[in-house]
Amino acid sequence: MTLRLTREQLYELVWPEAMSRICKAIGISDVAIAKHCGKADIPIPERGYWNKLHAGQKVTRTPLPPRDLATINLIEMGGALPPELKARITGEPGIDGEPENIDVLTERFRKRLGKVSLSRDLTRADPAIAKLLNRDETIRQKMAASSFHWEKPRFESSYERRRLRILNSIFLAFARVGGGSAYIRDREAREISIRGPAGVSITLGSPKKRQARNRRSDDADAKDKLELRAEGGRHHPDIISSWMDDDAGKLEDKLTEIVIGLAVVSERESRRWQSEMATWQRKREEGEAEARRKAKEKAEREERERIAAEEKARRDGLLTEAKNWRNARLIREYVEARRRSEVAQVPEFEKWARWALEVADQMDPLFNIKSNSDIEGVKIRPSRKQSFRLHPEPVLPIASRPDQADRGYASCHARSDRAIRTATLRASSACRLAKPIGPAIVWACGSANDAGKSARLVLHWFWRRRVSSLCHKIGGVTDSQHGGH
Repeated sequence: MTLRLTREQLYELVWPEAMSRICKAIGISDVAIAKHCGKADIPIPERGYWNKLHAGQKVTRTPLPPRDLATINLIEMGGALPPELKARITGEPGIDGEPENIDVLTERFRKRLGKVSLSRDLTRADPAIAKLLNRDETIRQKMAASSFHWEKPRFESSYERRRLRILNSIFLAFARVGGGSAYIRDREAREISIRGPAGVSITLGSPKKRQARNRRSDDADAKDKLELRAEGGRHHPDIISSWMDDDAGKLEDKLTEIVIGLAVVSERESRRWQSEMATWQRKREEGEAEARRKAKEKAEREERERIAAEEKARRDGLLTEAKNWRNARLIREYVEARRRSEVAQVPEFEKWARWALEVADQMDPLFNIKSNSDIEGVKIRPSRKQSFRLHPEPVLPIASRPDQADRGYASCHARSDRAIRTATLRASSACRLAKPIGPAIVWACGSANDAGKSARLVLHWFWRRRVSSLCHKIGGVTDSQHGGH
């Protein structure tokens, strides 16, 4: 993970506490953080500072030197900033509150830079220039050893030597103030850049026609003009970003202004890049927040749709159960009507009647307790041949044969249809209030101990569900109260 801090924020971290503890909390070595402080011109406590402080001796905290154009302001390092260290710094990590005026930074840089003079020769060359000269010397040695060597030195003409002297003076000036090191990407020294706090890309060549990359330059007259241009200057038309030989003087006479101008272009480019990065970061955070909002809305919409679908399914199931219950009731009434008619004398009638009543039982949701709208996952279906008894005193069964039970059930249903519906609603409410259904039945039947009519209604409802075995849990109900049904 990359941690970004401004120069002032890093200074606020290294002085209140020993650097070893700071480095351990961030996840970086003390040597690495000391190097970052050195590059940013941030003073750190000297050796023995904390021992003197703990011993009660007087110590002095070195103030942070003012920044100029050649001083790095944004430090990038590995690690993460814990909350306790984040509370010590001012503002958000890596974000400068109010940048200083560039004119103020320019004046500080001018005082520290001094005057930049042209190198008399290339004996004290910058490492990047020395690399080009060494390559030319190697080519000369190969040419002396073999007449068939095709490559020739590139910097022997007065034009090219002048270019190297100007570049060398600029590179040495930046290195002296800590502004960065030079880097040349090609063999002809056409693609040049300065890496560091004052990093900038430059070109130095003819003002009218620049030579292509990897193409050997021809000898030019020593009086040919040169132009030095900062590549980043095209984004800042309000500042000077190019210099050339003119009536005001040659480039050799403008080296100080050139170095300062390149540092100004570098500072403006750095601020433009940081502004673009902040804008990109803000848009990315806004995009992520918008994506989270849409995901939340989608989840809420899907949840509402799921709840609505479940409610619709329950209502559809309720309507289906009500229709099945009505059809089962109609079948039983029809069977009872045929039983009272002359058709009942047919030998096959009882077989048909049992089949019809079984169909009614299969359709009746009160016999098959498996409802989406009321009780889920509960199914109690006693045998049709099971006798109905009360606890503790045994009583006579309602019917000893299935056909008698059907006739008794139909007769009871015809006499007290309204009362049975009332008891059904009461027991259904009890089932919804308590799960599983066993405790609900006990509660519903126990509430009928004080009224014989209510007890009869509850018992009628239990008979319709064929759960006579569970009625043994009812206490205190006499035979006269249940009326033999």
